[in-house]
Amino acid sequence: MQNTSTPSEKHRQKGNEFFAKFKQEEHAAPVIRQGRFTDALKCYNQALNTCVNNDERASAYKNLGVLFTYHIGSIDIGAANKKDLNYNLKECITSYGHAYEFGNHDIYFI
Repeated sequence: MQNTSTPSEKHRQKGNEFFAKFKQEEHAAPVIRQGRFTDALKCYNQALNTCVNNDERASAYKNLGVLFTYHIGSIDIGAANKKDLNYNLKECITSYGHAYEFGNHDIYFI
């Protein structure tokens, strides 16, 4: 059977592997968790840069939104650097907005 994954799909899959490790290693050292976050972020950005259609673009942006959402939820808000927190919030909202913009909005009622 021939593998028909596009480069964008392959980058998203690799990013998903890093994201899964990021979630699983909840009690790991902060430097390890930051590394997993950065690796997933790089993969999702590579996916975004290699998109061939709007569905892939929407998926890449959705993955970025989920990554930033989880990252924000895993930090101590009270001790967080406010500038970094605001950046992560902006990236989260922007990513979800782009996912919606490029996504398929067909709604079917049964």
